Amino acid sequence: MKNGGSEYEALSTAMLSHSPACQNDDRFTADALRPQEVREMRDTCRACPLIVHCRSYANAIPRGVAFAGFWGGQFYGKELP
Repeated sequence: MKNGGSEYEALSTAMLSHSPACQNDDRFTADALRPQEVREMRDTCRACPLIVHCRSYANAIPRGVAFAGFWGGQFYGKELP
């Protein structure tokens, strides 16, 4: 993996000892969310032990790459009314 490789490795390693708080919540991979969902998901991220690794990985991925969803407390998609 060229972009975000070391950040991905750090996230993957951390996931060996901690489960992500977003696990099994399909909203975290959605392209569009309502404002209430965004607020709820930010709260979920704040409580997650992986937030730093997750955010670092998201920030390492160039925006020209297909990328969406909710990563490290930040939403990379479209907010619906």
